[in-house]
Amino acid sequence: MTRPWPSCTATWSANMRPKVSARASRWPTPGCSLRRNTEPSERRPEIAIGADLIAGFPTEDEAGHAANLSIISELGIVHGHVFPYSPRPGTPAARMPQVDPARVKARAAELRARVAEVRASWLASLAGRPLEVLAERDGTGHARCFARVLLPPGTEPGAVVAVTPTRVIEGLLA
Repeated sequence: MTRPWPSCTATWSANMRPKVSARASRWPTPGCSLRRNTEPSERRPEIAIGADLIAGFPTEDEAGHAANLSIISELGIVHGHVFPYSPRPGTPAARMPQVDPARVKARAAELRARVAEVRASWLASLAGRPLEVLAERDGTGHARCFARVLLPPGTEPGAVVAVTPTRVIEGLLA
C-alpha cells in the first residue's frame, strides 16, 4: 500500500519550557509537542520532524536554551527553522526582560548547529534505503520525508522515481 505524500510533520515552539511557551501564547505546550511528534515517528520510522525554534525569547535562561538544544535530539528534528527573537513594538514579549542580542545570536547558531548534526545523522541513515522521490527541475528531487536526493540525468520534472542513494554529499543524498 502506498502511503500519502509526504512523510513530514512540523511543530512550533518558542521554547521547550512550559512557562516560556505560555508567555509566548503558543500551543502546543512542550509536552504536547513531544507526544504529537514521537508517536507518529514510532508508528512511521521514516517520518521527518520539522520545527520552528526561537532563540532568545524574553526570559529564556541557560536552562531554557539547554532544553531547546536537547529537544532537537530528542525529537529528531531534521528540518529546523531557527531564528533569533527580535522584539516587536507593542507586543507583550517586547515588555518582558530581554536576552542580550549577542547571546541571542550565539544561541541561534548553537540551535542551527544541533539541527545540522541531527540532520546529517538522519540523512546518513537513509543511504542504502530505497526512496520514492518527486523530481524537481534542477536534477534533484524530494523523498516523502523531504530529504533532497540527486537524480539520474534526464529524469523528468514531476516524475516520481525509485532511488536508492548510497552516500550523502553536502546535505544531498546521492
